[in-house]
Amino acid sequence: MAEYRVTCIPGDGIGPEIMAATKVALAATGVRIAWIDVEAGAEVMDKYGTPLPQQVIDSIRDTRVAIKGPVTTPIGSGFRSVNVALRKELDLYANLRPAVSIPGVRSRYLGVDLVLDQDQGPLLLELNARPGLAIQIANADGLMHRVKLVQEHFQELASVEARIAFARRHFAVNQPSAA
Repeated sequence: MAEYRVTCIPGDGIGPEIMAATKVALAATGVRIAWIDVEAGAEVMDKYGTPLPQQVIDSIRDTRVAIKGPVTTPIGSGFRSVNVALRKELDLYANLRPAVSIPGVRSRYLGVDLVLDQDQGPLLLELNARPGLAIQIANADGLMHRVKLVQEHFQELASVEARIAFARRHFAVNQPSAA
């Protein structure tokens, strides 16, 4: 069976603990992985002078695959987020964030999974309908009128800031405050 070389960035804070558990879980799959551990994050600043040392980038380019734990970015130090730096340096074009309806949490619509692009702002990239969506669309309390509203105003939504403001203005749910 082939062995795969994978760059592992344990990160800092809780990152090393999470990555140790991740390695155990991946070992249970039976896939043979040769881990190439590299250091990144606020905890390596004194050692390397940067939260993202060049050897991290070099290792990722060499192995062509990486897995990363949580990484702290030094605040107020002039360094950009390690996550942003990795995306820019490696020309990664998407940073997708899933948003899932959770039973028991008040929302304008139920049973919908959205995938949002963090860098492009609130864009509907994927819609996974679950039971109940047809009822919501039928009673006009679902996504259909929201999608139509976005289509009507699409030309005005060129910037991330404009999309965020639009989403807040039209789609924000007023949650009751915690007392």
